[in-house]
Amino acid sequence: MEQGVSLRAIQELLGHMCPKTTAIYTRLTETTQLNTRRIINHLIDELGLKGGDQ
Repeated sequence: MEQGVSLRAIQELLGHMCPKTTAIYTRLTETTQLNTRRIINHLIDELGLKGGDQ
């Protein structure tokens, strides 16, 4: 996933019916978590919304 492959594509390749099953086998690195948090916070700021972990 960190290389840009979607969870849906991984689900399909593994033959899982439910994305919850695929999610069991996935882990996010600290770098990915930080980058995701930055993107979400940026979107919140751009939209003028309150909240989010900053």
